[in-house]
Amino acid sequence: MEKLIPIDLTRLVEEVKAEGKTRRVVWQDSESIAFLSSGRKERWDFHIDPADEVTLQVTGVQHLVYRTPEGKEETADIGDYRADPVGQVYQKFSSDEKLRTCKKCGTVVPIPPK
Repeated sequence: MEKLIPIDLTRLVEEVKAEGKTRRVVWQDSESIAFLSSGRKERWDFHIDPADEVTLQVTGVQHLVYRTPEGKEETADIGDYRADPVGQVYQKFSSDEKLRTCKKCGTVVPIPPK
């Protein structure tokens, strides 16, 4: 892991706004990435990632968009993550060893600590 550096988030936000950009990688190594994003009007990329993911909402409103099994996009109210659809999926995933087991190599994703 590379050395962590302090970041002036306020200055960085202002720089990105002044440049008219929507995204800038702040820090990255082989196992993680931190980036600043001003968001998008529409989101077409959905991902399944068993690794930890942290989002810091600096300004504005965050909408969590997910797809139902039928393929319909829904938006959840961000509040108690235990009650939202993504939280329910994580609970189902973490409670079922079969779901946490890689079909190719047999590696089992450990249950997250409570």
